[in-house]
Amino acid sequence: MKRRISLTLPLFFFLFSLSGCGYAGPEKAVREELNLIRGMNTDTITSFLTHEEGSLFHEDIQENVADIAEAIKLFYKDFKFKILSSSLSEDGSTSTVHVQITNLDAEQLAKDLCRGMIESSLTSSSETDVSLAACLSMMQQYLTEHSYDRKTTEIDIQLTKKDEEWYLVEDAALADGLTGGLVAFLNDRYLLSPKEALDITLSHFSDFTAVQWKSYLNVNDIFQVNSDLSEKLDGLLLEQISSLFSYQIGESRIDGDTAEVTLYLTSLDLEPIMQTYRASLLDYAKTTESIRASEDELTQKTGEILMEALNTKKQSTVHTIQVPLYNNGHFWVAVLNDSFTDALLGGISGAVEALD
Repeated sequence: MKRRISLTLPLFFFLFSLSGCGYAGPEKAVREELNLIRGMNTDTITSFLTHEEGSLFHEDIQENVADIAEAIKLFYKDFKFKILSSSLSEDGSTSTVHVQITNLDAEQLAKDLCRGMIESSLTSSSETDVSLAACLSMMQQYLTEHSYDRKTTEIDIQLTKKDEEWYLVEDAALADGLTGGLVAFLNDRYLLSPKEALDITLSHFSDFTAVQWKSYLNVNDIFQVNSDLSEKLDGLLLEQISSLFSYQIGESRIDGDTAEVTLYLTSLDLEPIMQTYRASLLDYAKTTESIRASEDELTQKTGEILMEALNTKKQSTVHTIQVPLYNNGHFWVAVLNDSFTDALLGGISGAVEALD
């Protein structure tokens, strides 16, 4: 389930509306260029995205133009600015314009995007990066469905003078300022905590059916009864897992780019089931029927006794395990190892030992 996610949005995505024109003064340059952002509409954005010069974008942008144009428009829907002051360098070749920017609070949007990309990574075995188009389509969905608070910040916009005209310096600082810090938030590999990343991962399983658990766990005759009852026994076990699965997240310990989170996982308690199964087997072994039975008949009877135990001895328990995580350079990734699987299966390793 590992997948590399690229959360770095190209700077030109946020700066494309700047015309690149020169102006007679620094404040006029800032005012005119930022008015372009405030006055954007879907047609303007679509025109840019489909223009030949838009080839800087990945090719799959062209397949999602409508969603992406809507995402950009929604992001800047309430964009406002106010020029507070400006200053010139001693030689008059550069200028700094101090601007108040009001736009949506990008931190929560960035967290939602990060959550969405973690969720996306759980449903694919691909090792390729999530495309820019997919990221922006996701942004369009969140901006449509969610309401984000507005935030006012102050930024310095740098300008340079060339041939008596002033031009904005289109750099990372400008991109981050005009997006309320979205670029920086998306590039923050620790934006979500290990506990948040684990919760996103586990919530993916909350509505799993028995069929989905069978696919995830790759279950095939989990009890190794080797009879025609194998599939039914697997189904009974998976139905119990599906109906009982829940969790609580405890404390976390972080050490650099590795972490460990305590997980309290509710699933079935397999040990008493296996104890009931063992007692019934011993009782059956004392009968004359068991002595006369063929190998195939013994196998079938063993499966029947186990099925009865699974049907009659249903109870849950909380398994406490430690889940390791690592930071892949973009966010925290939970490693659902054998300890998680064993707990999910009701503590099957300990339950099997109870048969000895």
